[in-house]
Amino acid sequence: MTEAELTGAIEKSKVTALKSIRRHLPHDLDGLLDDIVQETYLRYYMTFRDSRPLSDDYLHRWIYVAARNECKRAARKSRREGFAYAKLKPDAEAAANEENTSVNEDMVPQDPENVRLQIEAMPDPFRETFLLRLGGLKMVTIAERLNVTVGTVKSRLARGKRFLSRKGIASEDAGSQS
Repeated sequence: MTEAELTGAIEKSKVTALKSIRRHLPHDLDGLLDDIVQETYLRYYMTFRDSRPLSDDYLHRWIYVAARNECKRAARKSRREGFAYAKLKPDAEAAANEENTSVNEDMVPQDPENVRLQIEAMPDPFRETFLLRLGGLKMVTIAERLNVTVGTVKSRLARGKRFLSRKGIASEDAGSQS
């Protein structure tokens, strides 16, 4: 698929993608609209990059379903992150109550600024890999982008999580989605 063919497919189907997203994206996730559109067309490109573009009928159907699926993925990810936070907070409060002290703010990641500062303090390769993963990229995509193996990406993520856990920020399953 050439760049012109991809651009043409995007122009033809952007209304279809937006209709699907408007219908399937929960209202509390409206801020993810741009990301979902990008993921939809990235999937389209990755699926059909070595073949001819789809005809208009198939293109619209494919894009509608892909956008719907991206909405579902975003909703699942949002729920997972919410559940992880909900599980982490009581543990931190219980530990604080056992020590008869208030909750240590470093134990509960309520301050995004603190988390951002700790991520910026990571060594370069870990920080770059960690930020790409937090941005929602798959390990294979990160490996291709950084020109390293998937094993190196996994290793950098594990070391980055250990770095953050020493700072009291990362949980054991942070960034473990595939």
